[in-house]
Parts: sequence; C-alpha cells; structure tokens
Amino acid sequence: IILLSHLGFKEDQKIARAFPGIDIIIGGHSNESVKNSMKIGNTHIYQVSEYGKALNVIKTLVDTSANKLLKIKLKVVKASDLPAPDSAVQAIVEKWESKVRDTVDVPLTEIKSSYNRHQVKKLFEKALKEKLKADFGFYNLGGIRDSISPGTLLKRQIWNIEPFSNRAVLVNIPGVTMSDSLKKEMKSKNIKFETDKVFRVATCDFVAQHSKQYLGPEVVNLVPGSDSTLFVRDVVCEYLQKKGAKPK
Repeated sequence: IILLSHLGFKEDQKIARAFPGIDIIIGGHSNESVKNSMKIGNTHIYQVSEYGKALNVIKTLVDTSANKLLKIKLKVVKASDLPAPDSAVQAIVEKWESKVRDTVDVPLTEIKSSYNRHQVKKLFEKALKEKLKADFGFYNLGGIRDSISPGTLLKRQIWNIEPFSNRAVLVNIPGVTMSDSLKKEMKSKNIKFETDKVFRVATCDFVAQHSKQYLGPEVVNLVPGSDSTLFVRDVVCEYLQKKGAKPK
C-alpha cells in the first residue's frame, strides 16, 4: 500500500502510527528533505522536493506471494540532471507560458540581499497593513511558499510565493479573545497590546476562514465593507513598486 500525501511530514508520521498496514508514504506540503527513509513500524516515509527541484526514484523488491515488502531503495535525481524535456510537452508548456509572460515578467524592484520565508512574511504584512489601513498585518507562514533572492524581483516571483489567489481582508479582533501567538506577533512588531481594545488586522481570507487556528477562539468579524476583491499578490506587488524592499 502506497499513500500519496500532501499533509506535511509531521502528519505523515501520525498516519504511519495510526495505520501500520501502509508500506510507503510519499509526502509533500512541508517540503522537508528526507534523504533517507524514516521508518515507523513497517512504514517507510519519504518527502519530495518543492517546485520540481528534484525527483524521488523509489525502487522496491516485493514478495508477491507473501504480499511483503522485502527491500526499498531511494535515489534523488536533481532537476538539473534530468534529460531534455519532451518536445511535445515543452510545446504545451510554452503555449501557456506565452499567455502569462507579459503579465508576470514585470520588474518590481531591486533586491540587495536574500529574504528568507520569515522575512517575506513580514514584507507581506507591511504591504497589507498599509493598503488596508490596519493596526498591523498578519500572514500565515504556511502561505509563504518561497524566499526571495538578490537581483531584479519580478511579479512572477511574488505569484510563486503566493500561488493561492488569496484575497486581502480586514478583520476586527478583540484583545480579550486574541490568541497568544498573535500577541507575540504584536510584541515583535512593537505594538502595545490592550485587553479592552478591538484591533483592526489586515490578513488574507484563508486566515480569516481559519480564525480559530490563527487569531483566537472566537470567530472574527470582517470590518464592514472590507470583503476585499484585492488579491494579496497584487497588494504586495503594488507596495514593492511604490516603496521597494526596505532594509530588513
């Protein structure tokens, strides 16, 4: 039994413990590099690289009469070591690429130093805060899918970082019900926390829909009229075009 999972490495481990009959779990989402199989019971767990950076080739030896996995071997093949693309497939890719190239290959600003995912998260939060005139911005780290390297930053890269088409929204969060994790976020931004205050927080519709996980135990309310039609990626692109990437 082979399970293809997109739950993340930690959840894959839970599944292996809960369902010991699974032979192999090949997982994604958390993008953790597991060079060698983690084995829980008789279940082998592998993680694949993000954005097609590498392929996992898993070879198995199975006793079909006993229905038993005897041997398993992993080989990681870097994308740079793969043969040239199939011409027919490449033509299909180019067809769709040509439709978006003029939209996404637009320079935004120059980046002088690398931004890791945590720093990109802060950049998104600044852009959302300014655009929606909030007390502060909050973005879930899981929604930041890539880092930023030095050089000319294109719209394409922001689209890659935020590929979900999340919308920018403004929510009201009472201090009395605010989550401890969000209070820590405020402290890191040097924002004074007040129990009896209602804070206006700029975020994305995904976070608002999962507010109990990120914001606090109570369901938060969207600020009237703020059910935005703005894409988060457009807000960030506009911010970078106007202000550039300020020192971290």
